[in-house]
Amino acid sequence: MAEIATRKRRPEHDAPAEEPRKRPRDAEWRGNAERQRERGEDRGELPIMRKYLEQIRRGQKTVEGRINSGQFRRYREGDMVTFINQNQRVPCRITGIQVYWSFKEMLEGEGVGNCLADVSDVDVGVDIYHRIPSFEQRARQSGVLAIRLQRIGRMT
Repeated sequence: MAEIATRKRRPEHDAPAEEPRKRPRDAEWRGNAERQRERGEDRGELPIMRKYLEQIRRGQKTVEGRINSGQFRRYREGDMVTFINQNQRVPCRITGIQVYWSFKEMLEGEGVGNCLADVSDVDVGVDIYHRIPSFEQRARQSGVLAIRLQRIGRMT
């Protein structure tokens, strides 16, 4: 029987495997992420009609209705968003989010006056949302978010 030649391994191959390296400050990064979640993320600026910006500023509009898609699906309670119209800004904290099948269901569930401060009839409110291009169709496809708001700071 022929003898099989074996090569000696180099010493580094015989050494026990090292533990995977941790990124520097890994625990610190996790802590920062947890603190950020507790504090809420800044979701940036959100354009809104001047009339509704004023209602939020005065504390009359406490719920913003949006289609349940895109960036809005990432919104969470505690996050911050700044509503803008031209050079005016109103910073708000999201105090809650509720998903609804339609604008009608949202207006009935949240109260028309909380969503549209100058409207008292649900059907009139539904018509306002449905006049926004493609909102009626997109609401049927994706549903609607009621984003509950609390104004923070001052309007700039």
